[in-house]
Amino acid sequence: MASDKIKKELNGVGGWLIWLMLTLIFNTVYFLIKGVGSIYWLTLPTEVPDNLMPLVYFEIIGYEIFTILLVFCNFLFFYKKKIFIKWYIYVALSILIFHIVEGLSIQDHNKDAIIFDKETLQSLADVLIWAPYLLLSKRVKATFTR
Repeated sequence: MASDKIKKELNGVGGWLIWLMLTLIFNTVYFLIKGVGSIYWLTLPTEVPDNLMPLVYFEIIGYEIFTILLVFCNFLFFYKKKIFIKWYIYVALSILIFHIVEGLSIQDHNKDAIIFDKETLQSLADVLIWAPYLLLSKRVKATFTR
């Protein structure tokens, strides 16, 4: 009887899941804006050096793929699908790897560039905070059951 009451209290989006929801929405919008911004950068009248074109295309494709994956994660989150937990962790890890590869690629062209920039550190923080929470939280286990 008491465990049913606790389970009922933990069911639903509340507590730290609200922060995860906001993070998920923010990241989706952010990746959409970055992808569109990268495409816009290509349309500017200034010429992009040929040696940077693969990096620009890598960014555009990466940001658009992650936008689609994050929209899918939003769908899984708001429909409280059990598979959301694994999908979010995989997407967060993929974004971290994407930012590290992007930083290394930029450093190849500019030796003064910082590999662990703000985006990479934010992605690392997302993985370090949300992956353990999603795997260990009782609220998460009670909420994502479908």
